[in-house]
Amino acid sequence: MRVIMIEDHELLAQSLQLTLKAEDVDVVRVWSEDREDLTQQAIANAPGLLLLDFDLGDDVGVAFGLIEPMSAAGLDVVMLTGERNPLVLARCLEEGAVGVINKSVSFDELLEQIHAALRGEELMPRHEREELLSQLRLHRAERDQQLRAFRDLTAREAEVLGELMQGKAADTIADESVVSVATIRTQIRSILAKLGVNSQLAAVARAQQARWQPPSRR
Repeated sequence: MRVIMIEDHELLAQSLQLTLKAEDVDVVRVWSEDREDLTQQAIANAPGLLLLDFDLGDDVGVAFGLIEPMSAAGLDVVMLTGERNPLVLARCLEEGAVGVINKSVSFDELLEQIHAALRGEELMPRHEREELLSQLRLHRAERDQQLRAFRDLTAREAEVLGELMQGKAADTIADESVVSVATIRTQIRSILAKLGVNSQLAAVARAQQARWQPPSRR
């Protein structure tokens, strides 16, 4: 099976490429700073084993959104990454990655795992894979619970909360919106009631804890 490599760490990429080729493995390294072009280059080399770095630098970004189309095209995507966040790794698996190889292992172990993947062996025990995916589902359920109250806000209330998060006072929001302070205070009282808090400070704190994002102002 061919090995396709998407890796922005030049020394690691060259070392793997030279070593695998010396072991009669067909290795193709593809690269582009354009995500669509990078995807198409990888797909053009399918089928094969794709070693995909997760963090591909500032220009390309992370691998989310790349894994699924590459996997669907017939590539066995293995994440080659230093990322340890279980939620990140779980999402990679969810998008179609067949396994993960951590860059912290020795070079010899890295080669062993690549050859194991080439032989079709599982790089991750099934129970470990299911545990990661379970953590991701639980995280999403908890996040949905955190954000549920914010969905009850009207569009205008969401805008006002966003302005409170910027540190604006009620009279400033009123002046900028060309409405009365009484109107803004009424909207703030409604926000507090819907979020189940008793102060503007608590409302802002809850929004920040939930990583809620206010709507963009038109």
